[in-house]
Amino acid sequence: MTTFLFWNINRKPLEGLLLLLLEEHLPDLVILAECKIPVAILRVRLGQQQIRYRVLEDDPSPRLVFLSRLPRRAIRLVSDDGGIAVRRILPPVGEELLLVAVHLGSKLHLESQEQSLLATRMPQLIEEAEKKVKHTRTIVLGDFNMDPFEAGITSSETLHAVMDRRIATKRARTVQGRERQFFYNPMWNFLGDASAGPPGTYFYSGSAPVTHFWYTFDQVLIRPELLANFRDENVSVLTSAGGISLLDAKGRPDTTTASDHLPLLFKI
Repeated sequence: MTTFLFWNINRKPLEGLLLLLLEEHLPDLVILAECKIPVAILRVRLGQQQIRYRVLEDDPSPRLVFLSRLPRRAIRLVSDDGGIAVRRILPPVGEELLLVAVHLGSKLHLESQEQSLLATRMPQLIEEAEKKVKHTRTIVLGDFNMDPFEAGITSSETLHAVMDRRIATKRARTVQGRERQFFYNPMWNFLGDASAGPPGTYFYSGSAPVTHFWYTFDQVLIRPELLANFRDENVSVLTSAGGISLLDAKGRPDTTTASDHLPLLFKI
């Protein structure tokens, strides 16, 4: 089983909390968004650990930082398109995976309709990568800056990610004469108070007429080919690091001592 950790650290020097997460969960691959921690500092702090991680300094992604404890040959570049980093993952045990790590455009700069329009680029990018690696064991992981129910995630012309794995296992459907592949989105389980943890991964109290307060921007999407070996419990939104809470007294992401996003842990 391969373990992934994604965290948008909001441009903050959170290497201490990050190291606690690494020690606690032992992820094989870590993807950080909005990481402004100097590589030299990361190298020194990682070198102090008993479990060795390395920064993938030669990775070309301009918006994501990768840390790994996998063998060097286990992560290979497929393509890079701004906030979309496509990598082949060859774990020591198990089948090869295709990882699409994302940090998509923010609602601070884009309307929801604009986000959805830009997301229409993703299916072609992903399908081209799948043809290149000759399989569809694909995971899309990261900060989408959209909720699971938005058109940029659910539309057949974008990521076509559905909440029902029974539908996802049909693999595809035909829309207006064209076949569209499915993803399964387990993040629907994290919406609202019925979730096992907080009602989302990001909190914002705005003054606009429509405000959801809690948002699930940080997500993982899974191709049907991987669902036989995937359980919904394999995804978790983390609320602490080494016993230190990442939430404030109101149960929201602690933007003073941690990040405005909560980390996402995923195993496959």
